[in-house]
Amino acid sequence: MVLQIKKWGNSQGIRIPVELLNETGLSVNDRLAVTSSEHGKIEITKIDLPHKALKAAGMLHRFADPELRKKEKDAFADAMKEKYGIAD
Repeated sequence: MVLQIKKWGNSQGIRIPVELLNETGLSVNDRLAVTSSEHGKIEITKIDLPHKALKAAGMLHRFADPELRKKEKDAFADAMKEKYGIAD
C-alpha cells in the first residue's frame, strides 16, 4: 500500500484506509505510540492504557515544576517502557 504525506494546517499527516485499520484492529480515537528508526522507518503501536493512568499522567504534567520537566519526562518514558513496552 502506498500512502502520501499531505499538509494539514501547520502539520503533515497520512490518511489510513479503513481496510488497513480493520486489518490491524485500530480505530478512530485509539492512542498510538509512534517511533522511528534508521532509513525512514516509522512504527505505530496501539497503546492500551487505562483511562486513570492517562488522567494521572496529565495531572502530573500540568502541576510539575518547569525545571523538573526533563527529568519527569525521562522518568515517565522509562516507566511506560518498563510497564507497557513502549517508548516516548
